Amino acid sequence: MTSTTDLLDGRYRLVRLLGQGGMSDVYEAIDERSDTAVAIKFVRSADPELARRFAQEVRALGRVEHPGLVRLIGTGLAGDHAYLVMELVQGSTLAEALQGTTGEVVISFAQIYRKTARNMALTANEFDFSWREHNLDDPTFLAVARDLATELAHIAASCSMQLRVCSQKAFLQPGLIEEARCVDAERLERVAGRPILNKTRQKGNRKECACSASRDIGEYDTCPHGCVYCYAVQHRDLALQRYKAHDPHGEFLFPPIDLPTEQAQDASQIIAPATVRRSRQHNGPHPTSQKEHIGPQQGTLF
Repeated sequence: MTSTTDLLDGRYRLVRLLGQGGMSDVYEAIDERSDTAVAIKFVRSADPELARRFAQEVRALGRVEHPGLVRLIGTGLAGDHAYLVMELVQGSTLAEALQGTTGEVVISFAQIYRKTARNMALTANEFDFSWREHNLDDPTFLAVARDLATELAHIAASCSMQLRVCSQKAFLQPGLIEEARCVDAERLERVAGRPILNKTRQKGNRKECACSASRDIGEYDTCPHGCVYCYAVQHRDLALQRYKAHDPHGEFLFPPIDLPTEQAQDASQIIAPATVRRSRQHNGPHPTSQKEHIGPQQGTLF
């Protein structure tokens, strides 16, 4: 690691440590050629696996330009340590921004559903990156994850929020990290001002889910955004068509096929999942049509 008195790549002077993550340290620095502040992210070790993941991050950042993402300025080596030079974004932390608007925050370490694993595999193949699911039974991962959860809990507490963890009892810490319930019967009782009878635990969710039993009013294959990690959309073409058919003033997410003719109107055009033919199946779950992309350049979904 270079010192704050040295110039990195003949132009960047380190100012202060901004933060540390699982594999890297981030510094504020001054680009003395342009006299502007930048952020420099150093990989903490020369481990080949970290180097591979770092290279993936470089490729990913280099392909993306969006006002919601920091801009990649450059890359380099300081001895055996690779680094990224990125745009420095000034402002408050996420916890500071949330302070006063909520009293709790919920985390969970990802447990990948089969649909998500399929979508991720297709996308990794298309965009040339690799990924793997962490193993909650791995003692090394569990120790690192517990440390991270503890750190996040202290950050939340410093901003008057309670950290809760979803469906993973291994991370609970009395007085610091509590169990989360997305569907919390006791909270609903307080809101409604009356008791809920026959409270039972929800079945069919993750093994350690603490939610109360409820009825889902949502529907699969209705969101048009096409997020790779989403398990709720298996047929993007069907989701797009249902989204187009949605009436914001109606009582259904999309017109049911079994409605009477006078009510169904265009319901006969709504196709069932089994009849969907993916015209872009070889490209995975991502849209290729310009109109189907969602972003500041398009201004429209379709």
